[in-house]
Amino acid sequence: MKSALPAFALAGCAALAATSAWALPDLARGRAAADRGDVTAAEADLVPLAERGYLEAQTRLARLYGSQDTPESISKSVEWARLASEQDPAMRTVLARGLMRMGPAGDPAEIDQLLQELVSDNDTAARPLQLRLYRELPQLADRQKVAVLAQTVAASPIVEERAEAIAWYRANREADPGYENALVTMCEKDRKQVEECYADLSRYFRKTNDAEGQKRLRKELVERFEGGKVSDVAIERVARNLSADDQGGKADVPAAYALFMKIKNPSPTVTARKARLLIQQPALDPGAKPEEMLRDAYAKGSLEAALQLGRMYMDEVNPSADATEAARLLNEALPAFPSAHVWIGRLYERGYYGLPEPKKALEHYLAAARVGNPNADYALARMYTVNRGVKVDPVLAYSFASIAESAGHVGAAEITTQLRSTMTPQQLARAQQIAHAETAARQAALALPQTDAARVAAVGEKNP
Repeated sequence: MKSALPAFALAGCAALAATSAWALPDLARGRAAADRGDVTAAEADLVPLAERGYLEAQTRLARLYGSQDTPESISKSVEWARLASEQDPAMRTVLARGLMRMGPAGDPAEIDQLLQELVSDNDTAARPLQLRLYRELPQLADRQKVAVLAQTVAASPIVEERAEAIAWYRANREADPGYENALVTMCEKDRKQVEECYADLSRYFRKTNDAEGQKRLRKELVERFEGGKVSDVAIERVARNLSADDQGGKADVPAAYALFMKIKNPSPTVTARKARLLIQQPALDPGAKPEEMLRDAYAKGSLEAALQLGRMYMDEVNPSADATEAARLLNEALPAFPSAHVWIGRLYERGYYGLPEPKKALEHYLAAARVGNPNADYALARMYTVNRGVKVDPVLAYSFASIAESAGHVGAAEITTQLRSTMTPQQLARAQQIAHAETAARQAALALPQTDAARVAAVGEKNP
């Protein structure tokens, strides 16, 4: 049975009956209007014909609405593509794209089923769409099968499709060392076409202490930025990876600040990150006022500024130090920046609230560690080593220190080396077993859908 026409299309029927003979719908005229992007003129000719079942009119409308980016236009594109696909199976790919763009309004089960059918029919364009679906909703996919799919998409001759594989490996790089290696290999090849790769490579070079690779990458990035070939976003992401203290490896604050300074119209979050670097190294700009910069960025909605102000107000040497205000700001930043757990844990560990509360400190450090913060793993290892209100446990200390070391934390190796010389073979084996189980648990957590808080963290603003 033929599907019902979209509700928005039915209103055109009465208008068609009243249309003068000289204004009868014309397919060629509608096609020309669609080609030039004139939606109103295209609708006047194509909607009445699409309502009557003309396939080309339906497909033209589906693609025309699909070229726009509003919820209403995407919905219209989906409805016309659904009708057109009854006559032309090739329109199922357009339908799948539209359904995926609907976000929460789309039905993941329907999309998954549709894409599986397309892949079974050897529709190669469906594979990158399927990979994107499994990246956004990993609980739908079998891990082994999606890993094979990622390899297939990665081998595509089309750069836009390879970009989907790069995005998948980026989202899953913590789950398997091979995924990070694949990401780096692909990014070395495609960084000039997929600018997000500059951030991936800078993170990897820092983690592996590859100073030459980092320098070479930064030089190329600056040259391409000054030539208008990469965006401010690429500069910002690399600068953050060079300086953030939740990354493994040694930071390069001067290089990061130099990159941030190339952004002519910095966002509040960029301003907050620059201010943090000035707090770390005032000599970068002795005349700057980082606290004022942070306050201004915070007033404009930057949760990054809330995080950095909170850290600033923890510093007892700072004349503005205020533990109560620090705690308020850090807790405000927490939903978007899980790294705030590290600093809240430090408040509890050092007794900023009054007496030290090591158990609460441990809870916050563990929360940060389980979202991949090597500083938190290091803090846990240190607490289990030095007996600050927590029973010394060399097995747990070694477990967390080894996880931090594998992530590139520069101080963790000192703890593992110290402990290794005093532990029995049985203790070392148990510590390695715990570290493996903890790492596996964190990798399993990657199968959960991305939270709204994580999406906010990617933007760093209260009102993205």
